[in-house]
Amino acid sequence: MGEYSDSQNHVRVQARPPDPPSASGYDKYSARRSTHHKVKASMYYFAIGNTEELSGSQAQRYRLADRSLPVVKDLYPDEPPPEVEELPAICQPYQRLHPWRWAVPEVYTCLATREGGFAEPCILLTNAPIDDNGRPWPTIATSWAAATTAQQVGWLAQIARLWTPCREEGVATSLLALENIGVQGWQVRLFSLRSDNGAAPRLTALAECWSRLAPLVAPLAAVVAAVASGSIATADDLCETLESLALRVGAGRTAEIVGKTDPGRRRRNNEDSYTFDGGRGRYAIVCDGMGGHEGGEVASRLAVESLERDLASLQGDGYSPLGVRQSLGECLRRANQAILDVNRSQQRTGVSQMGTTAVVCFLDGPLLHVAHSGDSRVYLITRNHCQQLTVDQDVANREIAMGHLTGSAAAALPGGGALTQAVGIMPGGIFQPVSQSFVLSEECLVLLCSDGLCDGNLVERFWPQAFAPLLDAPIAERAQALMDLALNELGHDNITFVLFKYVPAATSSAGSTSAGAPRQVVQAPPQLPPPAPPAPAPTAGNGRRTLLIGAACALLLGGAGVGYFALKGKGPAPQPLLSKGAPPAAVAPPAAVAPAPAAPAADSAGCAEVPATPSLADARCP
Repeated sequence: MGEYSDSQNHVRVQARPPDPPSASGYDKYSARRSTHHKVKASMYYFAIGNTEELSGSQAQRYRLADRSLPVVKDLYPDEPPPEVEELPAICQPYQRLHPWRWAVPEVYTCLATREGGFAEPCILLTNAPIDDNGRPWPTIATSWAAATTAQQVGWLAQIARLWTPCREEGVATSLLALENIGVQGWQVRLFSLRSDNGAAPRLTALAECWSRLAPLVAPLAAVVAAVASGSIATADDLCETLESLALRVGAGRTAEIVGKTDPGRRRRNNEDSYTFDGGRGRYAIVCDGMGGHEGGEVASRLAVESLERDLASLQGDGYSPLGVRQSLGECLRRANQAILDVNRSQQRTGVSQMGTTAVVCFLDGPLLHVAHSGDSRVYLITRNHCQQLTVDQDVANREIAMGHLTGSAAAALPGGGALTQAVGIMPGGIFQPVSQSFVLSEECLVLLCSDGLCDGNLVERFWPQAFAPLLDAPIAERAQALMDLALNELGHDNITFVLFKYVPAATSSAGSTSAGAPRQVVQAPPQLPPPAPPAPAPTAGNGRRTLLIGAACALLLGGAGVGYFALKGKGPAPQPLLSKGAPPAAVAPPAAVAPAPAAPAADSAGCAEVPATPSLADARCP
């Protein structure tokens, strides 16, 4: 990694680190590199800063496609971006808000201008609300009147969720300009971040902004009035109010759910595990184990067992949306502790420890709750858009969020795929799962997957032709085609996914649910098999993925020097704690997994009849 020199206005970065030395095995870095040339040729960016005069060869490559926004077109998107030694301070909020990348643009690169050089650069933002043809999304103001109440509530809930982090970064004003908020379907995205100039707005300013959205249905008008009066005084309370309102004005269910797993073309054993709710389709789990042949299998199975027990009991309780998020975090912490206990009882340390990634979805009416640890992902796919909801907990994303690297530099970072979080490795005080919630207001697909399916941007590249058509077809019949796609394009690792189709119930303009909700069709998940016999210990260098912890964990386990180098990227590399190719220690297999619930009886068409999914709101809201 490059050197870092922090100053008041700039941070030194290495825009494109040199290619890593060749090694045996296959990691996420090589997966991204090997498929990069397949990315669609045209690329558009939203530009901020000095967009008037681009200098030299940059003016030949980057053209202003639309000066009113402005949107810049990259005429040579397959070429690496210009190297950048310093990023101006204006870039820092974008990078520190990286955990909210589903709504906040990312810095792609900076371009020197003819007169100002890098003192007055043009900054290109990716992940802005611009479609593949360079057209901007409509704004929330222009889309409001035609939106359903569920959409409106979902948009405002996302803005409320962004309020506190944006305020902490001094850019909450970005959320008060209706023309700065693009919307598409269920989602909001900001065109750019606008500085508060040292005067952080209060939450009441948000109410004043929202009062300009017309028409406001009565429940939303009441929320806006409560914020304006101070009755709702915090952003967290506002989020909770809006998400609880979503349970009352929206409804929906899982129409189909299916899961598949495959060891891939290069591996004999499968360290992934998955399961889902075969009765109602309300939850799904995918785990990607690490720690050697038997260790990885056992870790992922232990996590699935623990999570499934907790999620099955969660269904019968009347939790608030905040309560569900907190419960999902606790579910992951219990799974983490269960695997930690096994590691300790079998005296596993360092690279011999077993662990797993984990991603969990829980559906409560129109609310999709997501929790994860590691780099297994959740995507939400509609007819017009594909959005990754989770952010991989790895070194590359950590470096972006710390303001050390741009997104383009992080994509080429050697060792960038090393994990900073995983289940079963870290003590409770260091283990940090992420939980979040989204309002589903339209028909969509929710995809949970291990990295064997999403490496090389496979989902982003193929969602229009491989995933979106499944909204109009039985997904169970097409699941093997998705697996074949992953095997043909990647196949370097175990491949696992759970895919479910969400269908909203029809709602009136006032938000009341109509009758005649569609039938659920759910495929029963497989029972998890017992662990396979141990394979011969792999040779050194076969490991695909290394778990690398941050400074705090390194201090606990390896001393201050290791912690500093792990954080700053200087000096000798710290000893990795976990490698997928580590020689396995003897593992006592866990108790057999409880059988999955029996699948509902099939009708004459071979479809299982499942009653409508009740919302937890039934137990909470009058």
